[in-house]
Amino acid sequence: MGHSQFERIPISRERQERLLYEQIDEITEGIAEVQASGGERFTVKQLERTRKSLEARLEKLQAEGRKDDVVTFEQLGVDRLFVDEAHNYKNLFLYTKMRNVAGLSTSDAQKSSDMFAKCRYMDEITGNRGVIFATGTPVSNSMTELYTMQRYLQYDRLQELNMTHFDCWASRFGETVTALELAPEGTGYRARTRFSKFFQSARADEPVQRSRGHQDRRSAEPAHPGSGVPQHRGPAYRTSAGHGESSLGTCVQGTQRCGQPGCGQYA
Repeated sequence: MGHSQFERIPISRERQERLLYEQIDEITEGIAEVQASGGERFTVKQLERTRKSLEARLEKLQAEGRKDDVVTFEQLGVDRLFVDEAHNYKNLFLYTKMRNVAGLSTSDAQKSSDMFAKCRYMDEITGNRGVIFATGTPVSNSMTELYTMQRYLQYDRLQELNMTHFDCWASRFGETVTALELAPEGTGYRARTRFSKFFQSARADEPVQRSRGHQDRRSAEPAHPGSGVPQHRGPAYRTSAGHGESSLGTCVQGTQRCGQPGCGQYA
C-alpha cells in the first residue's frame, strides 16, 4: 500500500500516550541537565516550548473521544513490515541542546512519528527482527539521518549503549566543523558550524559498523565475484544507424530558418 494509506491505519491510543509521555520525560531531563550545567537560557526556552507542544498534543489525544471504532495496527496481526523509500521518514522528532549548528533538523513530521510508533511495536513482538527498510539514500543531507535510521531499526541497541538522546550519540561519534561559506546574498563570507563528520580516531568507523548490523548494502561494484550485475549472454551489443523516412526529412527541411540576419521566419 502507499505511504499515505499506511499512515491512516491508526496505532492504539494507549501506545500513543505512552510514547508522548516518554518524549516529555526525555525533554524534562534535558532541561534539568541544561540548568544544572549553567547552559544558555535560550536553549532552556526552546526545550520548554517543545515540551509544551507535546503536552498540548497529549491533552488533545486524551480529550477527544473515539470517533470511529476502527481496527488498530496492533489488531491487524502484522508480523513483518517492509518499507520502501524509507528516506521519506527521515524527519523524526529530534531534541538537542546544540545551538547554531547547521544540518540539525528538529522538525517533526506526523508520518515519521507514526512510523516510529509502529516500528517500536514491531520490535516488541518480533524481538527487533520485524522491520525492513529499503532506500537508496539513507544519508543525504546530514549525518544525523544515520542516527534517525538507527532509532527506527536499532532503538533497543541504542538504549543498551545509553545513546537514545542525540547529544549523547553526537558527543561520542560526531564532530562539529566550522568553516567559511559564501553568504546567501553573495556579498561576502561567514563562519558556519555544521555537524558533518565522525571523529578522526580509532573508533571513527564505530557508528558505521554499528549501523551495518542492520544493513544489507548493494552497490554497483560487486563485493564478491559473481555477486554483482549478471553478465550479458548472447551476441555482443552493437550500435547501428538507421535511416529516417523521406517524409521526416522533408518535414525537417521545411522548418529550417531563412538564414537572413535578423530574420526569424521559417523557410
